[in-house]
Amino acid sequence: MEPYNSNLLGSSAVLTVLGVAAFSAYVSGPLIVDRMSQKMNWVSDCIKIIEREIKLSAPQQPAMPQISCDSMLNMAGRDWGNLARTFGLDQACKAVEFQADLEKQITQEKLSAKISAAPSACECAVSHTIDEKRGSIALHAASARLVTPLAIQNLKTEFMISLNSPTCASISNLGAKIGG
Repeated sequence: MEPYNSNLLGSSAVLTVLGVAAFSAYVSGPLIVDRMSQKMNWVSDCIKIIEREIKLSAPQQPAMPQISCDSMLNMAGRDWGNLARTFGLDQACKAVEFQADLEKQITQEKLSAKISAAPSACECAVSHTIDEKRGSIALHAASARLVTPLAIQNLKTEFMISLNSPTCASISNLGAKIGG
């Protein structure tokens, strides 16, 4: 009479290892990385980086002061200013000023929309890193943090790579690479 079936013992060990691996890959590993991102203040740092990059990429205002239409007509002299007003040049000039102001306002709204999407892009970077580095994360979690793979050691770099990935960069419509 055999006390234990060796096949049963081997298969239960395999099932246990697979269970621990799955739990580490899909439950504890992502939880550990999420907590590490909170501990390193990733989202707030990321938002600051995105805001800085957006502001640097924004079109700059010209260094010269803007001259208004009324100022130009007054500089031309009373007779020339009246002649220009007679032919409607003052209205045309004001229309050009209005168009320029409208373009500035649209640019500001686009920048504000990109900045408001920054938190979503930063959270996307965390999720994308978890998806891309699931094996390293699972190894780190299954070893009770005794083994620290390179992806975990350089977690902030992995987050930046994910932030620049097409998946996360499309969230805030960032065309240029951020932080690099």
